[in-house]
Amino acid sequence: MKRALHILAIAAVLSGAIFAPSVLAGAESRYGKVLKSPAGHEKLATLARMEEAGAIDDAAFKALLSDTEPLIRARCAEVLGRIGNQSGIPYLAKLTDDSDRTVATTAIYSLGLVGGTAALEPLKRCLDGKDPVFKPYVLEALGRTGAKEASRIIAPWLRTFNSTVRAQAALALAFAADSAAASELEAIIQDPDPKVAWCAEYAMGRLGYAGGTEHLTGLLAYENPEVRFRAIEALARLKFNDAVPFIARLVKDPDRWVAVKAAEALGRIGSNKGSSALEGLLASKDVYLRTLALNGLAVVGQRRHFDSVKPLLDDSSAMVRRAALGAAAKTGGDDARTLLLAAVERGTTPEKS
Repeated sequence: MKRALHILAIAAVLSGAIFAPSVLAGAESRYGKVLKSPAGHEKLATLARMEEAGAIDDAAFKALLSDTEPLIRARCAEVLGRIGNQSGIPYLAKLTDDSDRTVATTAIYSLGLVGGTAALEPLKRCLDGKDPVFKPYVLEALGRTGAKEASRIIAPWLRTFNSTVRAQAALALAFAADSAAASELEAIIQDPDPKVAWCAEYAMGRLGYAGGTEHLTGLLAYENPEVRFRAIEALARLKFNDAVPFIARLVKDPDRWVAVKAAEALGRIGSNKGSSALEGLLASKDVYLRTLALNGLAVVGQRRHFDSVKPLLDDSSAMVRRAALGAAAKTGGDDARTLLLAAVERGTTPEKS
């Protein structure tokens, strides 16, 4: 997930008020104009000292909160988020109303970092009252609070007309970690917007929502590859054995990343139902797919796969040979030990050959 902001850290101070050269170099693009004046330099140094100390000097901080330069006000919000003390929430609540968008979004993001139930009310106020452009940022922050109560605020936004907001609401619900709210995602799991659908899939998997497995299995045939990818990912998280035959078909998906995720998922679920598909991948030209197939067969651990695994002990790829070692040990039993001991004696173990 892309963050709303790329937050720049200024945390090193020398001699009480002078920034280290490396910090100055990193800050040049964003804070260059502020650092050109002695007053601006001192303001940034003051904020850096507070951040380093992990505490706010109220008198100095209040003056900086109303500074005419938006970058100073944004830095105030950033420092409060980094310190993470709930005593900073009233300051951040005030900054969410700032006329400068960067200041407001930084304050919103920092409320999520501070977290806890005390951050919910100012975030809810932003969600209900601010320009729609801020809503995805607020929903993200609500999810980051780590407060399960946030799910009650997030869930209604799964049904808004704005697809960007619906998608972000699904992700926020995932990070709120309230599994009791996972059923709310059924409202958008078959959303016409592919991004909304895959965000819902991701959230179902992360929340461990077993009630969504039927929906997720159906989406394995979705036209959009990202939706197929996320459906596989979620079903693997849930270790849903009944989906294995459907996932197995996707190891030959025309989208490589879908095929990779399918091979990975078969190994993670570890069902015999997927072993034939994994065995078929051992002849793939794709080194990574061969490796995943071997890892998956090692998890299944069936003796009948040893003869298929054995030739890959001499594969041209060191990564594949290492995976073949593990798969042979799990599938070959005494035969594998005899084979590997003989290779050691000859000095031609798969890792060295």
